[in-house]
Amino acid sequence: MFFEFFSTMTGRGLEVQDADGNPSRLVFSQADAAQWLREFASKVTIVELEVPEILDAMAKARELGVQGARIYDFGHAVAAMKAGASVVLTRNEKHFAGLIGNAQAVWP
Repeated sequence: MFFEFFSTMTGRGLEVQDADGNPSRLVFSQADAAQWLREFASKVTIVELEVPEILDAMAKARELGVQGARIYDFGHAVAAMKAGASVVLTRNEKHFAGLIGNAQAVWP
């Protein structure tokens, strides 16, 4: 999760709107991304998947139509379900369709 955030925010960034409503792009420097993550990390609980849980999820991937790069979203979904999440915050709601049980995928 942290690597994905760092990659996105120091790479293509996020599409945002400026104060006038014009489209813009928010991109962080490496130092800013690292600092943001340091502050964010103190506010979250990290759920780790054990190797058997990962392998079980991969065995179930075909059944759920998961292949290619979607396995990364599936990994996040498996961890969210393990944590008992009722909401998954994502900017790619459709990537989590059918992967998070009764939880909702919500655009933050």
